[in-house]
Amino acid sequence: MFDIKSRKSDVVLINSISFRHTQTESSSISLYTAEGSFFDIATTEEEWAFVQNIDIEIGNRKGGYATVEFEIPVAISAGSTRAFYIASPGKLISGHHEEEGADYLAIDDTLIIKTRARIVGSQLFGGGMKGSW
Repeated sequence: MFDIKSRKSDVVLINSISFRHTQTESSSISLYTAEGSFFDIATTEEEWAFVQNIDIEIGNRKGGYATVEFEIPVAISAGSTRAFYIASPGKLISGHHEEEGADYLAIDDTLIIKTRARIVGSQLFGGGMKGSW
């Protein structure tokens, strides 16, 4: 789970998300989204809207990249935050920003990808894995 915040005065459309995955074979991914931050709704399934399922191939490379192209773009309203959850039977590899005190993983003129992604354990919308905060 992670948050993306819009920095624009117009709606921003997200067409795809790329991420690293620890599976070395194919994996089935389910993508969910919700308005606002995931912090208060991480384990509350009814707060999340299902986006789509997709099968990915990592190509026998642990930590390989995968990209999910959305069938319908996900809109982020001007100046607002939207949470995303990439549900997977394997572990995703999350990142963190090295800059002291930074509250984002990436930033540009359009979006801020917030830090401290939550890695969920084996149960959908379950508790976070140790060390995932």
